This record gives sequence, C-alpha cells and structure tokens, in this order.
Amino acid sequence: MINRVSVMIMVLALLFGMAYISEAQVVTDGLVAYWPMDGGSAADTWGGHDGTIFGGPQTVAGLNGVNEALDFDGVDDYIEAEIGDNQLADGATIELWFRQEPATDQFGVLLKIEPDKAELNVDPEREGRTELWCYESGGVEGAAGVRDGNWHHAVGAVSADGQVHYIDGVNVGENATPVVFDAVSPVVMGQRIPRGLWWKGTIDEVRIYGRALSEGEVLQNMDAGGVSVEPAGKLAQTWGQIKSRAN
Repeated sequence: MINRVSVMIMVLALLFGMAYISEAQVVTDGLVAYWPMDGGSAADTWGGHDGTIFGGPQTVAGLNGVNEALDFDGVDDYIEAEIGDNQLADGATIELWFRQEPATDQFGVLLKIEPDKAELNVDPEREGRTELWCYESGGVEGAAGVRDGNWHHAVGAVSADGQVHYIDGVNVGENATPVVFDAVSPVVMGQRIPRGLWWKGTIDEVRIYGRALSEGEVLQNMDAGGVSVEPAGKLAQTWGQIKSRAN
C-alpha cells in the first residue's frame, strides 16, 4: 500500500519536474512582466503589472493552439499598463508573438514603452516590415513579409549598450545608440498614444525583461512557444498545501 509519505514524495517529484521544464524553456532571469493574454484578460501573471483593456479585443486561439490570445480590431482596441520602481534601469527586452493577415494595410504598433523609449511595430509602407523603434535613439528596421497569417516571434533588446531586433529568433539588425529608461515606464499594447496607429491582428505571450536578453536566450524563449510561466512562490505554496493535507 502506498502511504502518505510516498504520495508526497511522488507529488513533490512531479511538481519539481514541472518547474524544471518550465524554467528550462522560458527565461525567468530578469523577467519583470508577463501577460499571457488568456481568458480575455490583461493580467500580468508574473509581476503584477495588470493592464487595462480599452475597446473590445476578442479572445481567440493562442500560439500553437495553447491557451488563448487577444485579437485587436485596428480601430479602438488597446491595453495600458505600467512598470515602475526603476525596474528597467539596466535596460529592457520587449517580446511577444503576433499574427497578422496579408490583406492588412495599416501601420500597427504592437508594443510600446513610453515615453518614446522602445516600440515594436509593423509598417505596410515598408513591405510590411517589422521595426524596433527607439525614437531619439534611432531604431532598427526588421524583416519583411510577416503579414502572412502565421505566428511570428518579435523581440527588441535595448540598453545602454545599444539595440538589437530579432524576428523568429534571427538577429535582423542592430543599432549602437544607447537607450535609458525612466523610473516609471508606461506600457501600451495595440497603438501609439496619442497618434493612434492601431494594431490589427493577434497578440500573445507578451513579456518584458529588465535587461537585454542574449541571442541564445531569445532563441530559448522562441523555442518555448506558448509554455506558461508562473512565479516560483506558487510551487512552495502548493507544496505547503500538500503537506498540510497529508498531516
């Protein structure tokens, strides 16, 4: 017969195995905010920087059919959040997955850190190219042809060392001009305030780091796909609940 101690050991092994798989797949070092875009929510399940949704983005199937994503109408759908306490003092990496249909012909902003610090966008006037735009610090023009109805992984790594833009794990351009963030950094998904430039398409798995990820880390996150990330504290909490029930 399996006793309570044996059950706890097996459950503990399973939980730690799951935690190892998650951390092996998604970089958590320096992770500041993570918006999985599930359930029609803009909740930050990692850092608590919950967003406010404006308009009515629709809940749709997420990346690779894992969980869900939000689809923006290109008219009035967007999300606002805020990162404070100098959490981006060492730089930032902005990362997400997006999907846009070929027929879309409007300029769209995917993700922006205010005030005018770093932005990921897609510009149809440049063959539908992506862009990491850092305003007074310049920017990096990215890959063309991403408006093909498929999911694409977009990353901008920016810091005092410069800017690097990645699309689908490939370094598509660099700019040596440094970027320094303010103590409080508003975050906007889906448009460029106050000019509009609304995003028409789907956004999923949005993450912001308080440092510039390396190329290897960008590839690691891309390969992880839609694997969710949860604070390590949840594992300790779950184990405590198991022990109390077993006693």
